[in-house]
Amino acid sequence: MNFLRKLFGNDNMTAEEAERERQAKEFDVLKYDGVAALHQNALPYAVKCLTHALEIKDDAETRDYLAQALIRSNNMEAAYEQLSRLASLEPDNVRIWLRMADVAYMMENYDAMTDACEKAIGIDSENAIANYSYARAYIGKDRCADAIGYLTKAISVSEDNPFWEACLLRGQTYLKMGNIEQASKDADNMLQQLGDNEDALLLKARCVTAEDDKTAAMSYYGRVIDANPFCAEAYEKRATLREMTGDNTGAQADRDALAELVAHNRPDENKQE
Repeated sequence: MNFLRKLFGNDNMTAEEAERERQAKEFDVLKYDGVAALHQNALPYAVKCLTHALEIKDDAETRDYLAQALIRSNNMEAAYEQLSRLASLEPDNVRIWLRMADVAYMMENYDAMTDACEKAIGIDSENAIANYSYARAYIGKDRCADAIGYLTKAISVSEDNPFWEACLLRGQTYLKMGNIEQASKDADNMLQQLGDNEDALLLKARCVTAEDDKTAAMSYYGRVIDANPFCAEAYEKRATLREMTGDNTGAQADRDALAELVAHNRPDENKQE
């Protein structure tokens, strides 16, 4: 019957059926326009279209697109609300809980982040990202000892595809806790596997600085600069160390390089259009 109506016209369509068809078409147009606007980074229009589309019909895919638009608009609270609604519809979807954890992290709402991570780990305790996110939530709460366990779990379940971000964060957390030996082991492991990785070199430099090994620290900061000539921290720290060891010329050279780097990164305030 619906096929025949489409073929020969809808003269006999009831008012209720006509209204449903009108709303369906309006929903499709709003959703299409919203997604197109999202892809074109026209975020206010995307949010407007997708919000109106959801007022017509509750659709999971449309709500997902709206959450994306809100995140890119930096409206994290509204994005979290949309993701919460998605999670209520798909409570076993780990991906949604992890997205909620990321949004909560950006809001610095570590209680909400912890809740989302608990849900994700409850579904898949071997999920490396869920354990890593849980650790970041604990770090946000200044519960570093608890974070270490989840970071170690994230690393252990990722042996076939090493989770270097988790290894780095564990090393940084150990250092924050004053456990220089373990922090240095994580840095050494990364350097052995990754070569002169900037983040690993910085961690190692901080470790040997904490051990008051100025010569080694200057060497590692030098390797950081070789890996990334735009690393301000390396110039600043090495300048201080050089000055402490009597190398005033080297210290001034580093400070000059740092000043040039800062000037290069600063917008030209004298340029007027």
